[in-house]
Amino acid sequence: MALSCKIKEKGGEPVERIGERRGFRGLDATALKLIAVLFMTIDHVGAFCGSFAWVAGHMYPLRLVGRIAAPVFLFFVAEGLRHTRDKRLYLKRMYLASLCFGLLNAFLGALLGCRFGNIFQSFAWLIGLVLVTESAAEGIRERKWKKIAGYPLLFLFFLGLSEGFGALAGPLSELPDFMGLFAPGALLAFICPPMDVEYSLGLIALGAVWYFMGDRRWRCALLLLLALMSWLQPWGYNRALTMFSGIQWGMIGAVPLLLLYNGERGAGMKWFFYIYYPVHTWLLALINRIYA
Repeated sequence: MALSCKIKEKGGEPVERIGERRGFRGLDATALKLIAVLFMTIDHVGAFCGSFAWVAGHMYPLRLVGRIAAPVFLFFVAEGLRHTRDKRLYLKRMYLASLCFGLLNAFLGALLGCRFGNIFQSFAWLIGLVLVTESAAEGIRERKWKKIAGYPLLFLFFLGLSEGFGALAGPLSELPDFMGLFAPGALLAFICPPMDVEYSLGLIALGAVWYFMGDRRWRCALLLLLALMSWLQPWGYNRALTMFSGIQWGMIGAVPLLLLYNGERGAGMKWFFYIYYPVHTWLLALINRIYA
């Protein structure tokens, strides 16, 4: 139900606007990501604050609730890819974020005695995969071999490079560590094999499928199915499918949130989300270390 009245502009026709009462119109992207930040923080309290007795006693529910966060952020990376004017710039920004925070993770991890995640690496591989697929498809349509082969060959080069870095990480772990500089994480901050990034190949594959799927309801239906499969876990433990194993069934909580998405961007706050993710994990680890 809407309430309106007519106002008359100077020298113009009556304008019918003013005073509308509108029902709930869903949540925009910024609101949903802020909710995901809350769930992510709860998850990381469980992950990094185990020295507190209450946290140690409620570890499972804290981590379970936190499973809601990753699908929400992944959803909006796929959305961002669909609406960005420059996917290559998006990839550069995501890679630089993964590199900077990866190096800091290695340094602070050595100081605080813990391992930090870096989901920016997972998102960077996702964006690269989408770029490769679209370039090859466009090349086939236009019959241009440069487009068909260019990005895929570049992607394969970086894939091989990442496997080489991954192979070096093992021997490096045997060296004396100096403030994280010789830690495997410092090397893998530059480029990490897709199998070893956070949530592994499952997250990358789901993000790519969501990107090409488009329709929000079908995306949510797929997430619901995968959450149920995570509960049943017919494939047992699979390193590539850590996104869909065990406790990951908790991501079912992201389905109703994503169904509330109204298609609007909201306030944005892009840099807040980039910075909050790593910084809050460092602070939680520091608090835990001081308490311990």
